[in-house]
Amino acid sequence: MGIKIKKAWNTDLKKEISIVQATDEMRKSKQLRCNELNCKAKLTWAERHKINYNLGTKFYRLLPKEKHSLACKYNTEGQVISILKKSNNKIFENISDGKFEFRINLVFEKNFKKESGIGSNVGEAIHKDRNLKERLIKNKGRKSPYLSTMRDIMKLRSEVEENKDLSSLIKLKFNNVSILWKNFYFELEEEENSYKYIKSKGYTSKNRRVMLSQLICSEFVLKKENIKEYKGIYYIESTAPKFVHHNSDNESHIHKVSLKTKESDVAKNLKSLFKNGKTRVNLVGFYQPNILIKPKSYENKNGITVLQHNIEGWINNVEQIVEIESF
Repeated sequence: MGIKIKKAWNTDLKKEISIVQATDEMRKSKQLRCNELNCKAKLTWAERHKINYNLGTKFYRLLPKEKHSLACKYNTEGQVISILKKSNNKIFENISDGKFEFRINLVFEKNFKKESGIGSNVGEAIHKDRNLKERLIKNKGRKSPYLSTMRDIMKLRSEVEENKDLSSLIKLKFNNVSILWKNFYFELEEEENSYKYIKSKGYTSKNRRVMLSQLICSEFVLKKENIKEYKGIYYIESTAPKFVHHNSDNESHIHKVSLKTKESDVAKNLKSLFKNGKTRVNLVGFYQPNILIKPKSYENKNGITVLQHNIEGWINNVEQIVEIESF
């Protein structure tokens, strides 16, 4: 249903209404309109909850069959076109009227160290060199146009309601292989889905990990105290979900994002997000994921065995993580 909106125009009251002021009566009487100039698309409001992270929100959305004007900042197609205009023309290809192909592998390839000898076959190169995961997305100290485009795509996806809001406009390709949006962008509470995808599509490395050749985006919640440094590596541990999966063997399963970086500016940038008493921030990261073949195991205070399944990856550029709204 498009981009989520915080403010609307009330036709009866003839004024702007924030989402916290929205009522059932406004929704029933269809008093709500887009507040952007030259766009008066009819709106309603909806609620979404991420119970595992104690997150809940309201937002305005389009009524069925309604559309924003192309120039409206809430028009998804218009935002995609805006990203295209700023991007390197090699990363997108116009495959039909209003539909584009986004070549994820170019983001991957162009941000490796050049001396690694990477050609177009990224998957084969990863198999030959198991240390490539630590050299992913180098470009330290300067912005990469490919990463900037990827950052814009991540931000836009976080602002729309569902993957299908973008899948109708942008087709994903990695080395000429089509990637479904559901296997590329994982929202909060989809950690188990991403873990299973990596496990089913990855390959086993020498260090007993399952690596995925493609890149993914993961939403996660971060607390400041969960950014820790040890021997020159910063560990970025996402908040674990509130509820865990229990099986018949009296075991609990937790799936969470666990990232690492050697770049102090990445850690500094993340810590700077905790302003004005903020205790946690909502983020989305873009990285090459891996999982341990055998998950971490421990016993909790209730005597239940907990299996912690981490979705891990390296972050080597501030462009790889962006703060998002708590929708």
